[in-house]
Amino acid sequence: MAVSADALARLQRAEGGGDPDRSATLLPDPEPRLRRHTIISVDDHLIEPADCFEGRLPARFADRAPRIVELDGGREAWAYEDGLYPQVGLNAVVGRPRDEWSMEPARFDEMRPGCFDPHARVADMNIDGVQASLCFPSLIARSEEHTSELQSLAY
Repeated sequence: MAVSADALARLQRAEGGGDPDRSATLLPDPEPRLRRHTIISVDDHLIEPADCFEGRLPARFADRAPRIVELDGGREAWAYEDGLYPQVGLNAVVGRPRDEWSMEPARFDEMRPGCFDPHARVADMNIDGVQASLCFPSLIARSEEHTSELQSLAY
């Protein structure tokens, strides 16, 4: 479901929201541990990279492809087919202290790169001792009511 500009403005004004001086704390990487078992994670979630759709759709859709925009207050959201879709903060809390977890929209520079960069994700998996992972997308703008040709191509 798209989030209206008014709803995003309210989110940004909410406690801790839209503070340009706010930054996320990323904890240091733990030391890799000895692997005793083969671990395959079957319920992981990822954040689509900001450039995910650039150059991957037919040229006629290039100017309408999902893209990241910066909103007032410094928050980021996906702009797509007349809607704004924020990155839900809980989708990218890995490596952050629990007291910083929130539903507030997150910026890419506040996320651990393994949330959206495949090479960094593999490095994180190696630290965790995970040998394989089944990842689910964040579903930027996927809904039953939104079934345009562009959406079919993007997803």
